[in-house]
Amino acid sequence: MAPLTPGTTTALRGLVEGRVWQVQPATVLADQVGEVVGDGGDSGGPDSGYTALGLVPGTVCVVTTSTSSRIRHGSSRSYQWDEMPARRWGWSRHVWHGTRVVLHLRPGEWFALWEMRDGEGELAQWYVNFQDPLRRSRRGFVDTRDLELDLVVRPDGERIWKDREDFDEGCRHGVIDSARRAGVLAAAEELEAWLDAGRSLRDRYPPGPSFADGAPAPLPEGWIDRD
Repeated sequence: MAPLTPGTTTALRGLVEGRVWQVQPATVLADQVGEVVGDGGDSGGPDSGYTALGLVPGTVCVVTTSTSSRIRHGSSRSYQWDEMPARRWGWSRHVWHGTRVVLHLRPGEWFALWEMRDGEGELAQWYVNFQDPLRRSRRGFVDTRDLELDLVVRPDGERIWKDREDFDEGCRHGVIDSARRAGVLAAAEELEAWLDAGRSLRDRYPPGPSFADGAPAPLPEGWIDRD
């Protein structure tokens, strides 16, 4: 599979048992492929490569109907542990508001690094989203699965762990299985050690883009397809 072309549109898709859970259209900023081709599942394997995607305010994303309701009403109640095992959910559109984001991804890693900047280019925060190792679908989409746990690192170095309860609940329900739990916890420990050594999270990736500009990427055709 050829690398994605910078400037083109792709989709960062969250899959659950091969079915789309969420979609974020994004502009390809860089793609150095050691490709892993998906097989319709939602977990990946280690490989070389680096991908950077841009997400800007105004981007129309796809989320589950219950997630959309939570966002609109500010509710903390999550219905995903009911929906995921049943494999029944609908979708709604949600517009991304806020920072301009460069997503840094490597195949084989259990997280993505979100470099979040304001409109002037000032760093707002680093956001580590723990997720399945990425897969490259045959359509060229970047597929993964959100595993709930997140780490925010402020510009002054402050660390804030988020959604530990959701991660633990997913493990109790068996939706996050033992292999995923082990992968996330090992990655979290690795990142803590990296930061304790005084290193920047950005230094884990090759030199490349640090600011996303331009117009919002459109939702690409075929986003709902299994592959």
